[in-house]
Amino acid sequence: MQIPLLDRWHLRRRADPHPFRSRGRKPLSFFGTLRLFAFLASSAFVLAVCGYFVLWLVIPEDSDIGMMYEIFKYHWSHPFHQIGLVSLCYALIATPVILSPEDPVRRWPKSSTLIIVILSLVIASPLGGVLWVLHDMRAGHVPEGQAFWDHIEWGARYAVSFSWLAILISFPYNLFGLVLGHLVTRQGYRMTLEPLPTAP
Repeated sequence: MQIPLLDRWHLRRRADPHPFRSRGRKPLSFFGTLRLFAFLASSAFVLAVCGYFVLWLVIPEDSDIGMMYEIFKYHWSHPFHQIGLVSLCYALIATPVILSPEDPVRRWPKSSTLIIVILSLVIASPLGGVLWVLHDMRAGHVPEGQAFWDHIEWGARYAVSFSWLAILISFPYNLFGLVLGHLVTRQGYRMTLEPLPTAP
């Protein structure tokens, strides 16, 4: 189907606000899927880091952002590790959702973003607890024997139990993350669409 030149210009000018209706999908190879995963993970990481530093300028370090009570704030001293972990979990969830034959991103773009972000945080929560334990060990709190594995398990369980509260009180980071997830997911979906027809 040929799209008139003027219509194609308007689509590009408006950044194609309805790409899910106007363009078909193209099959992705294995390397195309890896490229999509790498784009989602790297874009989420870079944008989240930029947003983190912008918000860091206006939010004091002693705030309760991302804080789980009665533990050290390792997420303040090692933000890249936590951001990278969440970005990888996001890409692991977003990639199969975007490529799903049911095409949920086309049918329910905003709801799909919300589900992707929630599932990403569900997966990242216990892993973030383990990461906190590893930072705690680097600080010198290293148990031995079975206590080592018990400490790892404790970190994962603690994070699962209280991370939802830490996320809820982490405004405006939580809102920024939701908007970021929507934008990156939308752009990732565009990578699976057929290119606009060229002028005849």
